[in-house]
Amino acid sequence: ISYKTGNPVLKLRLPNGTELTPANANGTTIGFLTATDENGTNAFFVLRGATPGQYQLLIDNAPAEYEDISYTLNEAPTVNIAGVTCGGANVAGITVNCTNAVNAANLMVPDASGATVNWTASDMDTITATVNVGYVVDNGDPSTVSLADVTILSENLPLGAGTYTEDLTQIGSGNYRMVVVADDDQNGAVLAVSDVVITVDDQVPPAVPTGLTAVPQAGELLIKWTQNSERDLSGYEIGFGLTNDPNQFIYSRNMGPKEVMTGTNNIVDAKLWGLDDNTTIFYGLRAYDTSGNFSEWTPLQSGTPWAIAPNTWTPTPGGKGTSTVEIGFAVPMKLATL
Repeated sequence: ISYKTGNPVLKLRLPNGTELTPANANGTTIGFLTATDENGTNAFFVLRGATPGQYQLLIDNAPAEYEDISYTLNEAPTVNIAGVTCGGANVAGITVNCTNAVNAANLMVPDASGATVNWTASDMDTITATVNVGYVVDNGDPSTVSLADVTILSENLPLGAGTYTEDLTQIGSGNYRMVVVADDDQNGAVLAVSDVVITVDDQVPPAVPTGLTAVPQAGELLIKWTQNSERDLSGYEIGFGLTNDPNQFIYSRNMGPKEVMTGTNNIVDAKLWGLDDNTTIFYGLRAYDTSGNFSEWTPLQSGTPWAIAPNTWTPTPGGKGTSTVEIGFAVPMKLATL
């Protein structure tokens, strides 16, 4: 309560009927505080982990004038990782080792391609809080990990004891730690980062791209294909030559995410430019991942840029007749300007 004069005696009746007095204050779960300034005195109980229900404030020797004031402080959730183990799926070419940073001899399981994390999460006053599971690249100091560093694998899991297994065949070679995140949408997200460091050695290439086609243009081909689905996909290598053999390509280049355009239906496109008009080439594509593994080349396709100059029409001075000439422009032009 807040009052200007008087000496009230406060008691707080809990939902179970127990009555608390200032003498019950222990400084941890129960607090009783008073503060006086020029506006009067505030006296209040503070409960940590209060259970839902009806509370009654009993005022003996009540002042002539006072105000009832109550505040609800929402506690952040808690989360702890009980353990991380490697095992589960075994994929040829993928090796995942788990090494406990505290006990290096613990949890060593070679030649596995999966990892399982176990945790407990709770929230004393927000039962709708949720749990997300993910991983971070190990920087050697888990205390510096923030939510922005975490790649989420599974979302909106319930509070309580939980377990999650992830096949680590598509995250790329490197060192990682599992992370469990508890979030009540009222406090900041709470992170638990595993002591166990997961080392992934990935020697499995991405799948060969599919759906390779080309649209002829002036001096170039617009190449289209279906986007690969690997999580650790890094980009594509595109090349062309004059024979149906990728070993005889006269040009190739790597293309990262910024050099390709993803359109509708997961179709990706990029350009092969600087080609000779009306000259057939053979082109192909292969994918590569963050570990530097390359897929096989796609079956090569043939394509021919537009023939810009007509090869069979020669105008004759004074001649008459009707001929159709197809003209292409490397740069789009407005019809009204021609």
